[in-house]
Amino acid sequence: MRLGSETMTRLSRHPEQATRLPRGAALARGSHAPQLMAAALACFVALGVSGCLLSPPAEYEGDERTPPVLDLAGAVPPLSVIYETSPGVTIRFQVRVRSNDMSLAKGSSQLTWKAFTHYQEQGKQDLFKVGYFDASTFDDRSREIKFDWPVDEPDGCVPVTVEVTHLDNLENVDGESVIMDWTDVATATWWINVEGDDVPNLLSDCPSQGMQ
Repeated sequence: MRLGSETMTRLSRHPEQATRLPRGAALARGSHAPQLMAAALACFVALGVSGCLLSPPAEYEGDERTPPVLDLAGAVPPLSVIYETSPGVTIRFQVRVRSNDMSLAKGSSQLTWKAFTHYQEQGKQDLFKVGYFDASTFDDRSREIKFDWPVDEPDGCVPVTVEVTHLDNLENVDGESVIMDWTDVATATWWINVEGDDVPNLLSDCPSQGMQ
């Protein structure tokens, strides 16, 4: 139905008849302003003011999945020192992890972590613990990786590493779990000096500042 000139004049002289958006809506939803204007104009032309009820498009927050971040400064034992121990002792390791694991584009994914000795050392790497966390948001500070390592090496400097990534970042290749995107990975390494004989180990073989 077309609006006559008399109706149009009446609308312009009585703005209180027009449907008004809440104050501040243009600022809060500025990115949707062109769509709202177009919808309003089409509605006015087609139905007249009394038939127009406008709803802004749904908004989503947190549409960016983030890589995991480890709280290296709060790790136990501290990463900045060499931890000295003896064979047969059990050491507990703890470090918190944060990440946003939800995305409209990718969906949600659990976090998975693995603990190794001799991480990525050819022929020596040993995976000894695996764990998972449900998908959550970056402001969730409750997720803490905890694992024990019974010192089973007789002597020498042993790196103990935790590796964290999203579960859907792993792909099964020939029966092995392979990381596809290394930008979605966080690691932390502790250096453990195992003194199992009377000959002191060289500190040059056991670097400190094991943050990665």
